Amino acid sequence: MFDNVVEGYDWINAVATMGLGEIVRVIVQSDFAAPLLGGAQGILEIPKPRIGDFVLGNPVSLFYLTLVASAVAAFVAWRLENSRLGRAWEALRDDEDVAQALGINLIRAKLLAYGLGAAFAGLAGSIFATMLTSVYPSSFQLLISINVLALIIVGASCLLFFLAHVIGSFIRSRSQRCSSLDEATSAGSQVRV
Repeated sequence: MFDNVVEGYDWINAVATMGLGEIVRVIVQSDFAAPLLGGAQGILEIPKPRIGDFVLGNPVSLFYLTLVASAVAAFVAWRLENSRLGRAWEALRDDEDVAQALGINLIRAKLLAYGLGAAFAGLAGSIFATMLTSVYPSSFQLLISINVLALIIVGASCLLFFLAHVIGSFIRSRSQRCSSLDEATSAGSQVRV
């Protein structure tokens, strides 16, 4: 089933991922999943994380939890970089045909990349949910996925991937802020005239 999607072009994989995200969002909003996931009302009263008897309830402790989770994710990514799997991913990035000729299983390597990315996203999402204490399906719409994809595309052209993503997200957030300020200024000038 996944063979056709995984072997396609990168933009097809991005569109398929966003399509799957929309399918999940619609299923979560349906009455079918309402008893388990709360339907359109979402999941309410998510408890704060605990380490034994210590509750990470204030913003400072959640910041340190985020810092530790980011450090763990960075360590895993750093260790994977020079591993056999990391070298296979680099070969896939450079040239899929050559990587396949060298004996790299393309489907397995790509699915492992998707799985690891999903694990990192799940870690970040769980911290995000505990910070907000509630999660609503309407908060995760297609436009947010498109914005995240734009951040990755803008930031992925540099070797220093971490700094590139930070720079890409800064540029994207600034462009959104400037466009919203332009809209507000033009709307204000129209009202005054």
